[in-house]
Amino acid sequence: MLGGRPHWGASERKNMILEDMNNFEIEKTCIYKERINLFAKLLDTSSSLISKLASHRDNSAILKNLYNLNSHNGGNFMKNFLCRLSLARIVALISCVALVFCFTGCPDIADAGGNSVGNSGENSGTNNEPSPVSEQTFTVTYADGVDGLDFAVPSDSASYHAGDTVTVKFAGVENRAAYTFAGWSDGTTTYTSGGTSTFTIGAANVVLTAVWTRSSVNGKIGEYGSPYAVGDIVFNDGSATSYSENLTLSQEQKNAAIAVIYYVGTELNNGNDTTTVRTLGVGLVHSDDICWCSEDADAYNLTITTIVVYPMAKGDRNGSDNLEQIAEFDGVNDATGDGAAEKYPAFYFAKNYKNLSNAHVNGTAFAENWFLPSVLELCRVRKVKEMVDAASLKCGGSQFDDNCYWAASHISYGVGFSEGWAACVSFDKSDDYGTDYYCTKGSCDDEKDMFVYQYACAVREF
Repeated sequence: MLGGRPHWGASERKNMILEDMNNFEIEKTCIYKERINLFAKLLDTSSSLISKLASHRDNSAILKNLYNLNSHNGGNFMKNFLCRLSLARIVALISCVALVFCFTGCPDIADAGGNSVGNSGENSGTNNEPSPVSEQTFTVTYADGVDGLDFAVPSDSASYHAGDTVTVKFAGVENRAAYTFAGWSDGTTTYTSGGTSTFTIGAANVVLTAVWTRSSVNGKIGEYGSPYAVGDIVFNDGSATSYSENLTLSQEQKNAAIAVIYYVGTELNNGNDTTTVRTLGVGLVHSDDICWCSEDADAYNLTITTIVVYPMAKGDRNGSDNLEQIAEFDGVNDATGDGAAEKYPAFYFAKNYKNLSNAHVNGTAFAENWFLPSVLELCRVRKVKEMVDAASLKCGGSQFDDNCYWAASHISYGVGFSEGWAACVSFDKSDDYGTDYYCTKGSCDDEKDMFVYQYACAVREF
């Protein structure tokens, strides 16, 4: 017993709670006036409801105190208390049922005599109309939908309320080479200037992402031309086909495939260049059992400071000229000319990539300018390894698997660590050396062994 009130049975408690909930006219969503009326009813019945719940012994420790405190404050305590709770929490307290409900504030409520009762429960006037509810506003943002690149898109500085009509903007979209702008998508609906161009905003911010249609080419081995996108398989006539799990290549396409595009962006530029867009593809033929340099090479006992990469991805990023930088470094006199390929085999595997018959590039526009990637360029391959391996497999090419690959970089760990370690990236993603930015030490062994035999690949700008 609590304050002379009987202890109801389980069935009675259930029926009373359901009856109270029905009286509240709870709906999944509500608009302004419905929300006020509902909350007013909730406040009016709070005292009787809390007394019922307090009789449930499982909740008695908290609810009895609430009931007593409410009684000693003329019934105003629960009104003030409930004003500060979201409706979802109140209903959860009542029924232990999770409801989705949009309650944004506690407005002034008119009492039975027509006087406005504020959140304090005190008479605050004779106005029968509730004070306005401060409603949340929402935004619409436009995104170009292109990874690694920035294209101009419209902006919308307006603030919208739930239920407002938004007119989608189509002016101000920057042209994109080899693509046609096809509209905006919110993930469910695509909005076009000639079709659906408005929508009703809900209670959430909206991001509209550009939809692009890629322009096809005729009379080529592949479907598309340049510029290429990450995931493209490039053929030796300059055309490309996008990789997909269901892709099937003809024998003609397999015989003409030369690379998989793995990176498009500006982050791999040297110095302060943040604008030049680089598109990198990795060749489909890899070398195994190859070393960075031989033990008798001039560079073996040197730290080539111009090709060093430091922790946190600082230093040399672009590996396209690293062989030349080695050749120009003081004390190195054997990186070019006769015998250089035997002393720097990983570098010359990439430089002479066209000589591999199954590379499919000799005699084409893509015969030259292959190079051993820097550690950061190689890390980007590692980042999309699964896609690259799957696309290469479609073409009959090599896979990275979990092997360790040489990079055209030296690594510096700073004071207290050995200098001049040649970079080797492990493609085993369970390897502790692997991260997105910096994923290697001198070799896969714990020694400075640049002559140790690992794998190598060749990359090229497209």
